[in-house]
Amino acid sequence: LEQNGVELPRLSDEAGTEVLCAVNKRYAGRLIIDDEIKPEAEAAMAMLKHKGYTTVMLTGDTPESAEAVAAEPKKMSEAKVGFRYKYLLNSAERVVSGETDLAKIENAESFDIVCEELKKILGVGDKVASCVALFGMARLEAFPIDVWMKRAIDLYFDGNLDPKTLGEYAGVAQQYIFHYIRNLEEK
Repeated sequence: LEQNGVELPRLSDEAGTEVLCAVNKRYAGRLIIDDEIKPEAEAAMAMLKHKGYTTVMLTGDTPESAEAVAAEPKKMSEAKVGFRYKYLLNSAERVVSGETDLAKIENAESFDIVCEELKKILGVGDKVASCVALFGMARLEAFPIDVWMKRAIDLYFDGNLDPKTLGEYAGVAQQYIFHYIRNLEEK
């Protein structure tokens, strides 16, 4: 605009893509376009780092815009993940900082250590730790117990089933029991 003879007022350094507007060679205003970061972006970046990938942010915006995005993970939309936002953010921060080392946890000697380490993440209890161990880390001795599994244990095992008695393939047995209680008993 200055090249066209438009005098600009002193503008603040807001992060985002700046669009300046003029009418009849007079400054009329500006727009700051700030793209919304998808809620899963930070967790995805943490997982890529965990898998050994180097990530970089490419942007056509100013370095200030890029730094603002990197410095404000709260720009992830809380509305799209609801109450889980704080848990996702905490887990991503722990992985990125190295406080939670997923590779070390995955290779832990015992299933109990795997669960103990996973439960240090905000919001992770027995069920989620068991799910991560079974489905994400192939720890077949994991036996996640949710309301469906509690119902199956009550109905078919008189409320008394110690998953440890199922041995190293307890997770495989869990999947068969879960499938049955959810699907087959209705037929």
